[in-house]
Amino acid sequence: MKSKHECKLLRDSISHLPKLLPSASWFERLKRSINKWLLVSINHPEVFSYLKSSTAIEKESKRQVEAGHIIIHPLSDFKKYWNILIFVFILSHLLMTAFTIGFYTDMTNYQNAVMTLVDVICCFILWIEICIHFRTGYIISETNEIVINPKAIAKNYFFTYFIFDAICSLPYALFMMWVIREEFATINGGTIIYMFFLFSISIYRFNRILCYYTSIPIMLKLSENTSNVVVICIRTFYLWHWASCIRRLIPLYVEKNPIYSLNWHEAEIESKFHVSRVHLIHDRDFSNVENVILDNLYEILSNYTLLNKYTRTMMITLKLGLQSGYGSETADSVLNMLMTSFIILAGWVYCSYVLIVVSNIIMASSISTTKFQDLISEIKVYADNKKLSRELRMKMIMFVEKKFQKNYFNEEAIKQSTAVCLRKEIQINACSNLVARVPLFKEIPDLLLEDIIGCLQFEIYFPQDIIIQAETTGDSMYFIAYGTAAILSTRGRRLQILSDGSHFGEISLLIRGQKRTATVQALELCEVYKLSYKDFRKVIEPHKNILKRLEDIARERIRNTYIQENSDRTRIPRFAN
Repeated sequence: MKSKHECKLLRDSISHLPKLLPSASWFERLKRSINKWLLVSINHPEVFSYLKSSTAIEKESKRQVEAGHIIIHPLSDFKKYWNILIFVFILSHLLMTAFTIGFYTDMTNYQNAVMTLVDVICCFILWIEICIHFRTGYIISETNEIVINPKAIAKNYFFTYFIFDAICSLPYALFMMWVIREEFATINGGTIIYMFFLFSISIYRFNRILCYYTSIPIMLKLSENTSNVVVICIRTFYLWHWASCIRRLIPLYVEKNPIYSLNWHEAEIESKFHVSRVHLIHDRDFSNVENVILDNLYEILSNYTLLNKYTRTMMITLKLGLQSGYGSETADSVLNMLMTSFIILAGWVYCSYVLIVVSNIIMASSISTTKFQDLISEIKVYADNKKLSRELRMKMIMFVEKKFQKNYFNEEAIKQSTAVCLRKEIQINACSNLVARVPLFKEIPDLLLEDIIGCLQFEIYFPQDIIIQAETTGDSMYFIAYGTAAILSTRGRRLQILSDGSHFGEISLLIRGQKRTATVQALELCEVYKLSYKDFRKVIEPHKNILKRLEDIARERIRNTYIQENSDRTRIPRFAN
């Protein structure tokens, strides 16, 4: 078949922005580029979920330009990359907030300053995001309507997520510099509530920031299962990180003096050392000998690096969450025991959730294999019920395995769910090489040849199966996609071997009632495409000239074959002599 010409949609511009003069300044060109970056873009990964065609995108761009306001379209190039940036910054901010809460006293002044600076930068970016929200259109999920009216945008954001986003964008690492320093040594219910408040809003905000993640898998062309696995991994680490940091914080607020208790866990003693260190560094209080002793003991434990302490805390929390032990992790503190119980319970719930999600992913990825195994089981039950022989049962199973390749699919349902042109294209992709090899079809136009290919029917033949029988009336033509077959004479003598890409029976399509001159028998499992006389005539009938030419060629081939056979018969006695 000849290669098809591909027509492409050519557009000068879909932005509808005023065109610049050749003499325009660099500032005007930059301004136009920025404005174009804020308009709806055909390159946005989700644009065709809401705007079904290039014309619809062009109309949406025109509507945005004619509105006359500087509005960021939710399906613009700017929003595509900005969402990725904000996803990274929000996640970093939430992780650093938790780390600062749990490990503030373990860090040096330089480390504290760096963490605080990075967190302040993240918060600054997040406040820019809040400002951008007031100028970014939004999509009404129920109707897929895109709103770009400035007043409607501002009102919608202010009464939905503005206050929550503002609270979550505060520099909590900066606040911890004085909160921990002033309140560390004594238990303070308000401080504990404040910490758990941060924990709660951070957990909720993580679900909010997933809306920034939706475009990333599409841009990276990740499958839905892969995307779900990535989300689970990020969520698991996020919850694990927060729970570890909060758990490390709790012992620092316990009133009981560790010097006089032998039941405290090492982590709680170490936390008390941190308290004394804070007093010694900031208050320079050496009047209490206990402080000096604790500070010296802290120096012994100071061989633990910040990474060691973080890793150990994470491992302890993981052990609790997986319920693999908790004996030495509890202490004579109600608050600590409550926290331990909460981690154990939350770990049990979350592990169950992950198990369900992962099971669904595995089931979704292997559903075709499972259905295939069910089909094999049904065949075995059917064979037992009908008392079929072992050979016939194995033949049925082999047929199903060859057809579905151990992955079941409903071919008819798939065909019904696709467009006619797409079904034809699938058939052409599978069979074009087979049909193009037939000399009889070489002069047929490509469009007619495509219609013929669309009429092919798939069949499977087992070894020793008769595909066509000599002396029977032919009513179809066959194409061997895969496999080997033999042409046998009426006396059973093997005349020729047919393999992948071979064809036979084409004369039966053109001359009604033509008798088969030979038998074709499968030598191994053969995948064959069949073209019936009825389907072929339906396609070729409107093309009278082509049909007449093909019939003339067929009659000429029959006449030549007849002459050749008679010539062979006259030669046989001479050779015998």
